Amino acid sequence: MQGKNLLHGPFTIVGGTYHERCEFPPWHELYGSGLRAAASLAARDRPIQLHTCADARSSAHLRSVAAGLRITTAVVPSPHTPSFHYLHPLAVPAINHYTEDHPSSRLEVTADTILRYGMLEAEAVVHGRMVVYDPQSPYLPQPFKANGSSAEHLAIVANRQEAAQMAGTWDLDEAGIRLREQAAVVVVKDGPNGAMVFDESGKSQIPVFRTSQTFSIGSGDIFSAVFAFEWMVNNIQPSEAARLASLATAWYCQSRMVPLPFPLPENFHLGPHVPRNRNEERSVYLAGPFFNLMQLWCVQEVRSCLRALGLKVFSPRHDVGMRGSADVIARADLEGLEGCEMVFAILDGHDPGTIFEIGYARARGKPVVLLVSNSDATHLTMFEGTGCQVFSDIASAVYAAAWMDV
Repeated sequence: MQGKNLLHGPFTIVGGTYHERCEFPPWHELYGSGLRAAASLAARDRPIQLHTCADARSSAHLRSVAAGLRITTAVVPSPHTPSFHYLHPLAVPAINHYTEDHPSSRLEVTADTILRYGMLEAEAVVHGRMVVYDPQSPYLPQPFKANGSSAEHLAIVANRQEAAQMAGTWDLDEAGIRLREQAAVVVVKDGPNGAMVFDESGKSQIPVFRTSQTFSIGSGDIFSAVFAFEWMVNNIQPSEAARLASLATAWYCQSRMVPLPFPLPENFHLGPHVPRNRNEERSVYLAGPFFNLMQLWCVQEVRSCLRALGLKVFSPRHDVGMRGSADVIARADLEGLEGCEMVFAILDGHDPGTIFEIGYARARGKPVVLLVSNSDATHLTMFEGTGCQVFSDIASAVYAAAWMDV
């Protein structure tokens, strides 16, 4: 239930404006955490004010976008607007026009309610009655008060790596408890496993909502924006605000569209995912050719992405290798396949060994996720007809494996 509206003045967002480029699936936009958050909430019946930095050219584009969405902007001039270049949504991006020197700009903002994101190019000092802080830095996240910021009521929204770094422990339950010493509410996002909310009532598990396509660039920005709006503006309890944020994030990952529709359409997702106990790893057999540099790169990239989402990966290339007779290698590969709960297969090139492993897995009743980006649809008939899940992009395929019911 929506509570009494507590907002006095505009909903204030402090965050970066950055160029974003992804090769596959194609994406070339000016967003960043600050502008994306502001744009995502533009359909709400509330004034939105964005404090950010941008160079002259980007500032003109930013103001044009903001004007079309009725977002008020306060832009601090910056020599360069950073740009993020991704090969795919789960890849580590190359960042241009950014150095690790001390930020060259400084933003100071005082407002009733503030959503503050960590920024590459500026130091943002905020003072508010209610503040949500998203550090946006997996390697060196700074405590909220480290730069002099203050809040009467603070919520920290961090992903698992940020929470672990800030709390000094990789036990996420312990991390949430420790961070509660700094804030009234702590939300720890755990990728495909949803999120955990720690507040005065204890700990709540928030589900992630599965989608048929997953575009993850900026998904964390969306979560923080909707959580902050529901908690600070609509006075929604933290656990329910996080659930609504999870739903909104699923919509964005599925559609890549902002502003977010309000209310969200019903039944656009594939249902909530209930995670296993963190000590029970899901095991996946990674099938795919690795006989040249590009094939090996793809196998290693997919392996890294699957492991980053908490899956235990058996890779013939890494766990068996290519030394030994054919019968020795085949026996070791099949033993690995038998010991896994599912198969993730890279099908580009239609490698005979990969096709054999897919057929073997389906004959054993094991679920299969296929990644194939350049195949004629007529080549997929047997795979789709036997229940394999087929995807053309890495992020959607990897998340499907992480959500697999086995």
